[in-house]
Amino acid sequence: MSFGMALGQGRLAPDILAERQGVTEGAESAPAVVELARRLGVDMPICETVERMIDGRLALSEAIAELINRPFREEA
Repeated sequence: MSFGMALGQGRLAPDILAERQGVTEGAESAPAVVELARRLGVDMPICETVERMIDGRLALSEAIAELINRPFREEA
C-alpha cells in the first residue's frame, strides 16, 4: 500500500523501488501478468498502465488521463 501511496504523491516508481529493501507486491509480477495477457489476447489496460508506471515509462497524471479517456466498450 505504501508503494501506491508514494505513486499517488507524485513520486516515480523507479525511485520508490530503489529505496526498498523488501519485495513490493505487484511491482515484480506486473510484467509477467502483462506478458501472459498479451500471449492470451486478453486486454488488461489497468495492468498495462501499472507496468508502464513501474518501469518509469508513464507518469501518474498520464496514466489517469489514459484510463479515463479510454473508450467505453462491452467486456467479455
